[in-house]
Amino acid sequence: MDFSHWHNKNFGNNGNQGSTLPPPPPPEEKRKPDSIQRQINNKLDEIINTKREIIELKKDKSLSAEQKKKQTSILKSEIKQFESELNTITNEGRQIKGIFNNVYYINDVFEDKRCGSGLDNT
Repeated sequence: MDFSHWHNKNFGNNGNQGSTLPPPPPPEEKRKPDSIQRQINNKLDEIINTKREIIELKKDKSLSAEQKKKQTSILKSEIKQFESELNTITNEGRQIKGIFNNVYYINDVFEDKRCGSGLDNT
């Protein structure tokens, strides 16, 4: 008895042309969640970088005072948003007390290198 016709109808041609099976979905990339220290450092970096943008904006001579004021206002609202996100991460500072200077805290050497080198590898 030949079941190839039934097999091809129900399971396709083993990847040959005419297969009725859809291709398998791509494997999902699993990423380890960032540590709380990295999350905090990233938010602090965003705040610092936005403050730098405000300083550079004030030095920019090509913009009018009105344009500078409008853009500065937008950047300051971004800083408030980053601070709000930082407060959410740290539970208004209650969750994070002592995490960077705790004797039981295991230092993240890679995070220290990233911060010390000025690179942002997020």
